[in-house]
Amino acid sequence: MEVVVAAPAFARPPADHDLADGRYLRIDVRDQGPGIPDENRTYLFEPFFTTKEVGEGTGLGLALAYGIVREHGGWISVESSPGAGSVFTIHLPAGSAAEEVPSRIVDAALVEGT
Repeated sequence: MEVVVAAPAFARPPADHDLADGRYLRIDVRDQGPGIPDENRTYLFEPFFTTKEVGEGTGLGLALAYGIVREHGGWISVESSPGAGSVFTIHLPAGSAAEEVPSRIVDAALVEGT
């Protein structure tokens, strides 16, 4: 897993999110996993959606992350191809203090979960 935090830049939110164009901090979370089949992408952020076996996961992680990001005026986008891994991109509004945030790669060992 790789996490990249990019310096604030201009971004245009998806049309269906009712957010303003502007400066957003971007965080990319990339993995080298099996990718996400197209038929599952529609449901990724729905509570309790999981492709795991019963008892292996609740399907709340992405739903909670999505809710937190939306509550902070941002959005999450996903790029994925079967067999090629996935990239989840989080956009959060950049305040004046964000000008001091340099682009960087975060140590994946600090953020890995289940």
